[in-house]
Amino acid sequence: MPITAGTTKSLDVKHHVDDEYSSILAKISAELAQSRQENARLKAAQDTLEREISDLKDEIKDKDTELRETQAALGQLVVLSKRQQGQSNAVAGPSRRPQPSPPLTRARSPSLELVETPEPPRKKQKQIEAYVTPPATAKVRNRAFVSVPARNSSGPLKPKAESSSQPQTSSTILKPVSKAVVYISGSSSTSSAALKNADRTLPHSSFPTTEVVKSSPSKIKLDKTTIQSKKVKAKRASENEDASSSTKYSASSEFPSPIEDKPKPTVKVKTKDVCILPDATVRQYLQSAKTLKITPPPLDLQVPRMFLRLAYGGSDQHFVQYIHSDMNPSGPVQRRIVFPMLDMNPAMPSRPGEPGLVFASRHEILENPPWTLFCKPSPSPAVWLYLGEYESALCGKMTAEQFKSQTLVVKKEWAKLILKMKAFDVYVSMRARIALRVASTLPAEDKETEEDLIKAEMQAVKNKKGLPVTEEDVITALSKGDEGIDIIRMTCVKYDHDFADDMKAKFANYDTLLAANAAASKRKKEEKEKDEAIAIPKKRGRKPKPKAQAQPQEVESEIDSNILPSDSDEEYVIRTGDDSAGLPTKASGSTTVALRPRQAGRKSVSVTDYFEQCFGGALTDDEED
Repeated sequence: MPITAGTTKSLDVKHHVDDEYSSILAKISAELAQSRQENARLKAAQDTLEREISDLKDEIKDKDTELRETQAALGQLVVLSKRQQGQSNAVAGPSRRPQPSPPLTRARSPSLELVETPEPPRKKQKQIEAYVTPPATAKVRNRAFVSVPARNSSGPLKPKAESSSQPQTSSTILKPVSKAVVYISGSSSTSSAALKNADRTLPHSSFPTTEVVKSSPSKIKLDKTTIQSKKVKAKRASENEDASSSTKYSASSEFPSPIEDKPKPTVKVKTKDVCILPDATVRQYLQSAKTLKITPPPLDLQVPRMFLRLAYGGSDQHFVQYIHSDMNPSGPVQRRIVFPMLDMNPAMPSRPGEPGLVFASRHEILENPPWTLFCKPSPSPAVWLYLGEYESALCGKMTAEQFKSQTLVVKKEWAKLILKMKAFDVYVSMRARIALRVASTLPAEDKETEEDLIKAEMQAVKNKKGLPVTEEDVITALSKGDEGIDIIRMTCVKYDHDFADDMKAKFANYDTLLAANAAASKRKKEEKEKDEAIAIPKKRGRKPKPKAQAQPQEVESEIDSNILPSDSDEEYVIRTGDDSAGLPTKASGSTTVALRPRQAGRKSVSVTDYFEQCFGGALTDDEED
């Protein structure tokens, strides 16, 4: 078809429309790309805000906890101050007579009673000593006391002298250790007045049980050392208990607070020695791990590693410990135990059932799950808490920025670990790669050559012939990201109550295990010493002596350095009368071998004496020759 003017015009219009469509499409694409970038920026900002909100929530929660603790401590302080003020007002002073105090609005414990002291003899004018402290529980044994029924506040309290023939009674009961005691000594008039003042001042609804005071015809003596020690114990008891438990005590228990009410044990580690990860990173790694709810509650028992070795076998000096199937109380399977250090793994589990993170490039805990996990809550004492059975998974690697943010102490600890751990290929290969990079051997031309170089260097390191590497080289490699420390997530899947109960039962006999171990060690040492005494000592190299020190009658013998016992074999030592000569000899008819002079303090023995003791009898001249 021939091209006409109309056809040309239509084609021009079509091209114009296509150009406009293309320009519009390009403009829309540019706006879409810009919108996507803005959306990504807003999403990143939203994630940052969410993390900040989460951190603020955690901070608010911590502040709320601190506020509650402060309020509880303040309430306890108010209660104790009111009690001390009431008791101080209730004590009579020696110089003035106090006014009667108003009756208490709160009745005291009905288990408390007034214990009075007998009237002292009428001699000299003496003083009244009063000691007031918050009440606390204490066990009183072999104390003599006299109980007098309380009188009404309207009438004076008349003390009754205790008969000398009345037997003393002993009791073992719980009594509040209250120092609101009036120690009276002096004439009868002073004693009666003091008792009247005390009767009018102290309310008679209930009284704290007083400390027992033994009276003698001459004077009443106060043991200040005992009083001070009881004050310290009472103060510690009042600080550890809350306001409610400090006013109510059970008559059947010396420690009223149960174990379940104890707060979460605080983990004591030095900040400068801790390898710390950002909180956001820890939450990210642990977001899929949940805390296992343990029913019945886990056992709160911390044991030393020596106990685990004596009770179940295995080593108590390594990162992992294996218990043979015959020693496993849960069944005929091998138990695998791991002991991470809290100062190197601050994000590890610290309570039974909790998940956590462990820094370890050794991957044996990733295989053959579950692994029994123990944690040492504090550096001292060296005792460990059973947390449960855990499964492990490799969840990440410490980045260069995270390692650079650690303290110098932590960096040096990891550098020492990588340099010294020659028993594990993962650390040996890490050291080999660092050494080859320092020597400019890595990277190699191809991967196969690189692997051959690393294997050769690993073998050289194990043979103590590797390339020199310093701690600074290791720290530099970790800070650059050339090497990294693996992060392992541990999740509790079970709590073995059979194993925990068996530990508790055996730990009750820990002293017996220690005694048996000490006896076995002593027996083994004695057997070793006996074997060493019977065996012929090995040849020892001696420094050559100057010829000027040798004497002409000495004989050089080849057997001199081979058959003579060691210095520790004292049963073979024979002392001679001539110490200055330095030549021990045997005074008999047999041939005598004179020995070379020894060093100062070196003990010697003749060849004849040595063989006679070995063969159990005297030797003839022929046998000796």
